[in-house]
Amino acid sequence: MIPARTIVIKLGTSSLIDETTHDIQYDIVAGVASTVAALRDGGYRVVLLSSGAVGFGLLRMGLPSRPSSLLGKQALAAIGQGEVMSMWSNVFSQRGIAVAQVLLTHDDIASPKRYDHAVNTFNELLSIDVVPIVNENDTLSTKEIQIGDNDTLGAITATMVHASYLFLLTDVDSLYASNPKHDVHASRIDLVTSISSLRERLDFSDLGAGSANGTGGMATKLRAAEIASAAGIFTVIASSSRPSVVSEILEYYDGERMGNGASSESSGDTEDGRPLHTLFFPDPCSRKGNGLKAVGLEIPPLMS
Repeated sequence: MIPARTIVIKLGTSSLIDETTHDIQYDIVAGVASTVAALRDGGYRVVLLSSGAVGFGLLRMGLPSRPSSLLGKQALAAIGQGEVMSMWSNVFSQRGIAVAQVLLTHDDIASPKRYDHAVNTFNELLSIDVVPIVNENDTLSTKEIQIGDNDTLGAITATMVHASYLFLLTDVDSLYASNPKHDVHASRIDLVTSISSLRERLDFSDLGAGSANGTGGMATKLRAAEIASAAGIFTVIASSSRPSVVSEILEYYDGERMGNGASSESSGDTEDGRPLHTLFFPDPCSRKGNGLKAVGLEIPPLMS
């Protein structure tokens, strides 16, 4: 039997909470759950990485903005994490899917023993057909030892579970050569085969620094793609507004297309039915486990 391929899907706070109305975007939540259910029916194993603990804490407490103090953020994360899991548990239970919360910290990655425990937990959950829902344990993480953003955590998680694909769903449909919120003529980048050469010609500090409620931005997504690429994982940036795009992208890339990608970064159109997204190809010299070295953590290699 061919083992099921594993998909990691990361969803940011700005995709879960509308920045203008501060309402939870239940249509996106339901869309993600339906997409995960369809992927599982298609033979994929799925890990969902969900941000939102601090944002949901803000909603629960009726506060207008994130506190500046670490303790304030930790308290809100403790309040909001239960709210996030309750939401996901409810929406997945309607589809007959069990979920499990997995909270990770820097120490869980850096300690060989705890790292092995985390990998074993992921494997066991996936083997019993449960969807792990991952977040950083913001309640316990301190500034000095935190992973820092869930794009990076998504890449780390994808490496731990030997994922085939890491999907970073966000508020834009692709990576652009300039910030599309400020430049209406920004060109879309469809395929990336060399992140290092991309960094040389683009200023990622201008491509967005994340939302008011979140911590990520395009720069963190590039870092995540770099980590995943070094571990032999395809990374995709796509819009969270229509979560079914994940299934469409996987259907679009059959085995032959995945094997003959563009030789350099390119920007194209969708005349051939290509769903809007940016695909990062793995580093040709990648080996499983190498990606985590880019995070600067002392971690053991993945088990083969």
